Amino acid sequence: MPAGQGRAIGIDRGVATTVATSDAQMLRAPKMRKREQAKLARLEREKSRRGKGSARRKAVVHRIAALHATVAGRRRDWVDKITTRIAANYDFVAVEQLPVRNMVGRPKPKPDPDNPGQYLPNGAAAKAGLNKGIHANCWGMFARRLGAKMKASGTTLVEVSARYSSQQCRKCGHTATENRESQAVFRCVACGHGDHADHNAAEIVLARARPAPTPGPGATPQGVGTARCAHDSENQGWAA
Repeated sequence: MPAGQGRAIGIDRGVATTVATSDAQMLRAPKMRKREQAKLARLEREKSRRGKGSARRKAVVHRIAALHATVAGRRRDWVDKITTRIAANYDFVAVEQLPVRNMVGRPKPKPDPDNPGQYLPNGAAAKAGLNKGIHANCWGMFARRLGAKMKASGTTLVEVSARYSSQQCRKCGHTATENRESQAVFRCVACGHGDHADHNAAEIVLARARPAPTPGPGATPQGVGTARCAHDSENQGWAA
């Protein structure tokens, strides 16, 4: 039997919490440190003062790129350590099927029909913030590395529908937008079950990946959609 000894886990990926698991782990990818943020702000101000195409501006741009590369390297190291740990300790891992490439696309412009040549608000600023959060939390990198390591270890990685996973109660199966009180708080309006929203979602992900249990009192609810082994085919949700 593999090292995980039959252990199973569900994983929910998020922006506030990078990885939440069904066994209550809350893991966060490294952020840019405060001193790095201050340095970046200073370099951006310096860049704005340099003439375009000048050698000094190019030097500042190089320093900015080096700073981003340092942060990216720290995140890659974190992803490798976490995915190695998961692959070594679990034989069955369930994740949401997330089309990351599509999710980080820019919103299309919305022409104003009443004012030719003008455009209506399209949520681009909010979308840019979400895209930044997705990239900073390494959703695609995490998925790729975990998939490769699970395949190499001969263990099982299954992806399931992400539809309503953040709104479905793991206790009674009731699904409603009102269940999600806030980013972190989940409280079912039907049965009163309360939990951290990301932990509840991770348990839903695991329940959706497992075979449907025999109906009866206390049975874990199954979500919408079907599960499939992530090793079986290429999927755009594991890219970007």
